[in-house]
Amino acid sequence: IITAKIIIINMSYIYKTNIANKVVNKIRTWRNRINVVKISRFNIFIILLLTFIGTITELMGLSLFLPIFQFLRLDGDINALIDESSLWNYVVSGFQYFGLEVSIGPLLILSFLMFTVKQVVGYAKTLYEQSINLKTIRTMRDSLFDKYLHADIMSQEKNTVGSFINTLVVEINRFARGVMMPISLLGHIFILFWYTLALFLLSWEMTTISIIISIITAKIVSYWIRQSKIVGRGITRCNTELANFLTPRINSLRVIKLSGTINSEIRKFKVLTKKQRDYFYEASVLMAKNKSIIEPVVVGLSLLFIYLSHTVFGMQVEMIGLYLIIILRLLPLLKTTIGLYQGIESVEGSVESVISKYNELSKHQEIDDGTKELLDILDGIEINNVGFKYPDADYNALSSIDISIKPGEMLSVVGPSGSGKSTLIDLIPRLIHPVSGEIKINSVVMEDFTLESLRNAISYLPQNPQIFSRTIKEHISYGSTNATLNDIYEAATLSGADHFIRNLKDG
Repeated sequence: IITAKIIIINMSYIYKTNIANKVVNKIRTWRNRINVVKISRFNIFIILLLTFIGTITELMGLSLFLPIFQFLRLDGDINALIDESSLWNYVVSGFQYFGLEVSIGPLLILSFLMFTVKQVVGYAKTLYEQSINLKTIRTMRDSLFDKYLHADIMSQEKNTVGSFINTLVVEINRFARGVMMPISLLGHIFILFWYTLALFLLSWEMTTISIIISIITAKIVSYWIRQSKIVGRGITRCNTELANFLTPRINSLRVIKLSGTINSEIRKFKVLTKKQRDYFYEASVLMAKNKSIIEPVVVGLSLLFIYLSHTVFGMQVEMIGLYLIIILRLLPLLKTTIGLYQGIESVEGSVESVISKYNELSKHQEIDDGTKELLDILDGIEINNVGFKYPDADYNALSSIDISIKPGEMLSVVGPSGSGKSTLIDLIPRLIHPVSGEIKINSVVMEDFTLESLRNAISYLPQNPQIFSRTIKEHISYGSTNATLNDIYEAATLSGADHFIRNLKDG
C-alpha cells in the first residue's frame, strides 16, 4: 500500500493529473479511517497474502488445462508433446521425480488439488475478513458510546437520541463495509492483474483489444457509480430522519392517543418510509445496471475472440479453450469488483456520518483536570457572582448569582419556566461551566476536585423517572457499586416501594 501510494504521488507530480490526486486523497482518507477502527497493517497483509495464494493456486489449476488439452489432442504421445512445447520437458521431469508416469489421471488430480487449495484458502480468507469486520463494528460502537458518555452535556443534547441510535445501530454496519471493502477491492484488482497477465501470455493482441473495450465500458459504469454515492447519502439521511421521527413518538404514546393524532402520525410515517424505499430501490437499480452491462461485454469479447483466434491469429484449439475458460472465470470477478467499487461509493454517506459523529464527540469531551478528592461537604457550597450564557443565546441564563448553602440545609430553588433553575443546578456537578464567577465547595474552587469524586458526592432525583430496562434490584442500586441486598431492601422499604414490589409475580 505504501509503495502504491508513493508511485501514485510521483504520478501526480509528473503528470499533474486529477485522477492521481483523487486516488492519493482516497488512500489518505481510507488510511485515517482504518486507524480509527484499529485495523493493523498486519491484518491487511494477511488478507492480501491469502488473496495471493488463492489466485496463484487457481491460475496453476487453470494452466494445467493446457497440457491436459494437448495430451488429449496428441493421444498422450510424450515425444510429440515435447516436440510441440519444451515445457513438457519440465512436466515429464516433475512426474519422474515423484516416480509417476505421465498420464491424464494425475494431470486431472493435480488440477483438482490446485482448485481445492484455492477453496480452502478462500474459506480461511472469508472467515478472517468477517472476524475483522465484526471487530470493526464492535470497536467503533464501543468508541462512539464511550465518547458520547464522556462528552459535555451540550454536545450530547445536540445529538438527538434517534440520530445517535441510528448511527450506533444502522449506519455503523454500513460504515464497517465502507472500511473493509477497499481491502477486498485491492485484492480483486490484484487478482484481475494476474488474470490479465495470463491472458497476455496466451494472446497479447486479443487482450489489448479487450482492455480498450473495457476502458470504454468503464466510462459508462463510472457515471452510475457516482450516482450510487449520491443515493447512498440519501439513504443515510432517510435512516436518520426515520430514527428522529420514531424515538420521541414511541416515548409519547399517551400524548398521541389523547391528542387524537394517530392517523396523522401514521401518514407522516408512511411518507418517510416511502422516501426511504425509493432511495433503496434507486440504489438497487444502479447496482443492477452495472451488473447487467458486464455480462454482454464479456460474452461479446469471448465471441469476438473465437472469431479472431480462428480467422486471424491461427491459435491452437487448446489455447482458445484455455483463453475462454479464463475469460468466463473473469466474468463473476469483474461483476464483484465493480460491485465492490459501487458499494464503497454507496455507503460513503454512512461512513461520513459515523466519522463526523466520532470527530464531533472527540472535540467535546469533558475536561477533568482536578486533583483533589471530595469526600464530604463540611463547609458548604458558595456560589459567588456566577453568570452563564448558552452558546448562540442572546442573553444570559444566569447573571451575578450569589448563594451560600450550609451543610445539612434544605434549599428550594423556585421560579417560572426558563428562569435558570436547571441551569443553576447543572453548574454544581460541572455539567456546564460558568462564564463568570466561581463555585466553591469546602472553600475550595470546584474545578480543583476530580469529576468522579464531585459527582459521587451528589444524589440526583430526576423530574421524570428514568427507569432502565433492568431488574428492580439493579435500578435501586444504580450508581452504587457496594450496595448490599439489605441496603436495597431498606431503601425499598423507606421509599414505600416494598409493597408493590412484593406484589409482583416473583416478589
